[in-house]
Amino acid sequence: MDSAPFRHMIVADGFVSAHGNILNDGPAISGFLRGLAERIGMNEIALHSHKVPAEIDSGPGWTMVDIITTSHISIHTFPRFSFFMLDVASCKALDHDVAFGHIVDGLHVVEWRELFTRPEGMLTCL
Repeated sequence: MDSAPFRHMIVADGFVSAHGNILNDGPAISGFLRGLAERIGMNEIALHSHKVPAEIDSGPGWTMVDIITTSHISIHTFPRFSFFMLDVASCKALDHDVAFGHIVDGLHVVEWRELFTRPEGMLTCL
């Protein structure tokens, strides 16, 4: 089962630059997700989003899922903490370096809390 073709994943969370914090900007986040899908060669079916209200302890922020033909890309943002959680799942192989480059540049990542990729395995877990 370890050689199953659908086990291509990235799970990442981290902190972004307060100066470049786009985590509460819905159109910017949706553009970021669509750009990530395009950069890693995935085709979008639909993007769904939910604005998390400020009244929620972790709010305000966004939860977005970009449904792609091979699975999904999702993000949860916590602008108050300059923090995000993101995952990419696909049955199609993807270039992790390209994905990480887009994530770092698009979100202005300054510190990773956790990175996991499959099939390569754990990169770092702090």
